[in-house]
Amino acid sequence: MPIADLREETGRLITASRFWDGRSWSCQVVDITDSGEVMVRVVATASDTGNQWNIACEIREHLVTWLATNYPESLPRNRTEFISAGDDESDYAARFPTSAFRRASPAPVAAHDDSEGSAQSGNPEEV
Repeated sequence: MPIADLREETGRLITASRFWDGRSWSCQVVDITDSGEVMVRVVATASDTGNQWNIACEIREHLVTWLATNYPESLPRNRTEFISAGDDESDYAARFPTSAFRRASPAPVAAHDDSEGSAQSGNPEEV
């Protein structure tokens, strides 16, 4: 996305904000990550910490919405890799017993005589 457009929208938002104290603001590219994401830092002054928090949240919320509306292709995306079960689904089930599409079956409860253990441990519960 064009940085000039982002800077213009940022300035429009900040100068119209009731939380900005009118002293200064900036919108700067501060880094580019190894994956190609551009890191932008937006700063605006405010009269107190409450207003500082509010304008920071206002800026983030507005710019995320503005980017999604005007430059959706500029937002980072995550890709998902699907693993094929292949011909043998039992292999998949063994590797991923509690996948999002399969509920884990409850473990069977083994019945046993615990009368000796209860007496020794002082546990009054009966099995």
